[in-house]
Amino acid sequence: MKKITSFRGYEGPGWPNQKWLEPFFLTPAGRHQVFGIRNNHWGLKARGVDGTEDLPFDKEIDVTLHIIGKPDLGVLLYYDRLSATDGYTYFSVGNLKMLRTLVEAKPGTRMPLGLFIPFEQALRAVVEFADTDGALPKSIEWIASTDLPEGSFPEPEVTLRS
Repeated sequence: MKKITSFRGYEGPGWPNQKWLEPFFLTPAGRHQVFGIRNNHWGLKARGVDGTEDLPFDKEIDVTLHIIGKPDLGVLLYYDRLSATDGYTYFSVGNLKMLRTLVEAKPGTRMPLGLFIPFEQALRAVVEFADTDGALPKSIEWIASTDLPEGSFPEPEVTLRS
């Protein structure tokens, strides 16, 4: 399995450990540094999970834990598992009563407030993902993308310049 990180200050092979991640999830300054400036979407990826690392590309199974944070709201996690034949996505569950309330999670992209969880919970899930070699973390509640109401993720707003 090949581990890849896309996280401000830690780009490339391997995954960061809990000690390295903690300031970005547990301190206001760290949250602002990683989630408060332009790009607030990071991720940990595993290529070739479940023994598929030596198989051809079209037989490989990949998983990605996407991490989208807003310093004033928390973190939306989503877990993607993808192969050439199937795939599925799960989202972190915060307050499902807030699913119809949309917030700008990334510039131009609105996402359901009800899927954001506290930073401390998100850190536990990210660390668990790394410790279990890309398994879906059990430390938080998840909802399958197929169980979300239609329209939960509206199309990004596009601004045309003249």
